[in-house]
Amino acid sequence: MSQEPKTKIRQLLFSGLGTALLIGTLAAVNGISYYVYSRMDFSAGHIFSISKGTKHILSKLTDNLIVKVYFTPNLPPPYGLNENYLRDLLGEYKSAAHGHITVEFLDPNQSQKRKDDAQALGISPVQVNVMAKDKFEVKTAYMGIALLYKGRSQVIPFLQDTSDLEYQITSRIKKLADPVLPTVGFVIGHGEKNPGDPSAANLFAPLREDLNLKTVDLSSAIPSDVSALWILGPTQKFKDHDIEALRNWLFQGKPLGILFNRRSVNFQAFYSAPMSLGLGPLLKDWGLDIPNGFVVDAQSENVEFQQNIGQFVAMRIQQYPYIPVATHFNSSNPAVEHLQGVTLPFVHPIFASTATANGLKYESLVDSSPNSWLKNSYNIGIAQSSANLAKDRRGPFSLAGLVSGKFPAPEGTPSLTPHKSARAILVATAYVLDSHFANRQTSAVFLENLLEWSCEDSDLLSIRGKGMTYRPLRPLSDKMRLFVKYGMILFLPFMLLAYGGFSYRRQIKRRRRIISLYGGETVLSQETPHQEPTPISS
Repeated sequence: MSQEPKTKIRQLLFSGLGTALLIGTLAAVNGISYYVYSRMDFSAGHIFSISKGTKHILSKLTDNLIVKVYFTPNLPPPYGLNENYLRDLLGEYKSAAHGHITVEFLDPNQSQKRKDDAQALGISPVQVNVMAKDKFEVKTAYMGIALLYKGRSQVIPFLQDTSDLEYQITSRIKKLADPVLPTVGFVIGHGEKNPGDPSAANLFAPLREDLNLKTVDLSSAIPSDVSALWILGPTQKFKDHDIEALRNWLFQGKPLGILFNRRSVNFQAFYSAPMSLGLGPLLKDWGLDIPNGFVVDAQSENVEFQQNIGQFVAMRIQQYPYIPVATHFNSSNPAVEHLQGVTLPFVHPIFASTATANGLKYESLVDSSPNSWLKNSYNIGIAQSSANLAKDRRGPFSLAGLVSGKFPAPEGTPSLTPHKSARAILVATAYVLDSHFANRQTSAVFLENLLEWSCEDSDLLSIRGKGMTYRPLRPLSDKMRLFVKYGMILFLPFMLLAYGGFSYRRQIKRRRRIISLYGGETVLSQETPHQEPTPISS
């Protein structure tokens, strides 16, 4: 056999073997990728991937969790995009659960039985506005999720927004895996916000999803099932026996949280007056000093107010330094490390000069910006200039903090009583609970995280505030502001002139290059010869 046929056979053999190896490799990678789901998330805060808290909750699953998604296919944006995002997110859930999650996407329009099953689980059809084929119409669609685990079920009846979808899914899985919710007690009897107050129903409605809420009267024994005790915005003075009850609670090693004001604020007259709550002895035990003054901050909220201009009333929007937006959080504390901004209106500074001397440790959770000051005045008018506000003591200041350690024993406590380490959470404003500010999502997340963390439950802390960002513009000096202003005005004309000059020079160089290539005489010979004008005869 000649050498040429051998070469052809060898080439055919190796090409076939290489093709077979390539196909086998692709099949193996495809099979592995079916069981191992992975992708990379470079977004800020990793909003497109599940968090460690979700993975920790999924690791507690001991049985198969069935996720049934009733979603009408081929919906136009944004509903169709929500379906794609849901598929990707549930793919990560399935991969992290290591075989304990089964995901089913079902089209209810395929059969009446599926519609009946969806409605039996609590998923009803909704009317959505659809713009398709150059016409507007209303379409009936299903967009719900049902989670089934050990005979129990949780449902998301309508998937409208995906910004907090991971929290919605994970919180329901947590309830299925551990249906016993921690109990939080809320002190009553001093004008506090509490779960039994109808005016505070909107405040406590989201808390009931993850916590068991109970009111507590300090004049009687605190129920034994209460994991943490909270005081939200008292307006009346605490009696001596109330203070002793709180001291005894901390002495037993149980957590306490307080949101309170040193001054009452009149929003109509922009006037503040001191309040006497009787909490001074408690703060003295902790080595804390909270003055009556407010923290004013250049990084603050904008407010809308009415202004009389002659016979007319105009609406004006202006930055109000008495409503600071805090962006400096303690990165080592799980309750606040994932937050990016929270509004703390009419907040006081917290000074912990003697906390260490009393055997306790103070740790700041939230700080004001470096451009903040302490203002001691009853006048909180909105027309005050920043120059007048920036004359007193300068920050940053601690606005919320944690006192931890072994708290002093209350009076009359036997020396043999066990002395345990405890922690007290303090937020130096209760106006975050006021109806004017309670609708802010960041404030609600801040409060819910503190409540859950006080119960030593940290699984949902990193998920609740996911996707909420606050990136304020950096303040500029007057000189820099003028430089940027006139720079933007002159930049475009300058660029046009520069481009024109560049184009002109390029054309000159091109002409010179052509002349050098073909010679000056050749180029000139191609030009129209000069002709003298013919004289006109008379």
